[in-house]
Amino acid sequence: LGGKTVGAAASDGTIRFWDAQSGKEVHRIETGAPYFNAPLVCGRTLYAADFAGYVRALPLPAAV
Repeated sequence: LGGKTVGAAASDGTIRFWDAQSGKEVHRIETGAPYFNAPLVCGRTLYAADFAGYVRALPLPAAV
């Protein structure tokens, strides 16, 4: 995300963001739904499809 942050969706229902240089986690979103694919970012919105087939549109947090 802008070359400074890396994000990933996980099967434990979280979407996590890390600082690209340090590897330190900078933000976490608890969704409660498992993910098995890569999220897509467009502008300041993150789109992620969960295992049940629902697509969520989440605003990116200010920390990201």
